[in-house]
Amino acid sequence: MDAFQNDPSTICYTSEGHWLDAPNAWKDCPEYLFNRQQIREKLEASIHALPQKQQIVYRMRELIGETTDSICDHLNITPGHLNVLFHRARLSLHKHLLNEV
Repeated sequence: MDAFQNDPSTICYTSEGHWLDAPNAWKDCPEYLFNRQQIREKLEASIHALPQKQQIVYRMRELIGETTDSICDHLNITPGHLNVLFHRARLSLHKHLLNEV
């Protein structure tokens, strides 16, 4: 039970794994939305608001396409720590963008 309570994803899910508040359906095609300048600006602002290590991890993996080994070597962290940082970054971005879009 402690592991569940310490998991940052508990803000989104019940203990049974169901959404607390299911995300709204996209109004438009996601590719179309991404191509809009406003969405790119909000994504960049959301990334910039992340803690520094989460920013670096997210940018290296998602924007540059670095491998897990490369990121771990560069930041001197374990793959487990990388996964935690990346998971927290994605949750924060998801929450921030849902509030913005």
